[in-house]
Amino acid sequence: AESLKRYTAKTFGWMTLGLAVTFAVMVGSYASGLVVYMLSLPVLMVLAGAELATVLILSARIGKLSVGAARGLFFFYAVLNGLVFSTYFLYFEVTSLIFAFGVTALYFGVM
Repeated sequence: AESLKRYTAKTFGWMTLGLAVTFAVMVGSYASGLVVYMLSLPVLMVLAGAELATVLILSARIGKLSVGAARGLFFFYAVLNGLVFSTYFLYFEVTSLIFAFGVTALYFGVM
């Protein structure tokens, strides 16, 4: 049995990795212009639906999924979040988004 302290540290580590993936996809989608393409089509609603479906699948089957499948769905969700969140660059300043994600990643990393 793993100690609660070690388990909590590993959990925060996975959250830090998930946040890093989300931010990398978010920045990449914005920098490549993919966000403009996504807004020209009804892609965002499909992505939002896929996010919701992923959360529902993870929630309903978390006890039955293998560790690898659960991690895969977690990172799939992080990628979907990055794609959807890339639209934030159109509404907020880049520095404020970097600061918000940086502080959150630092928080998870320190925990």
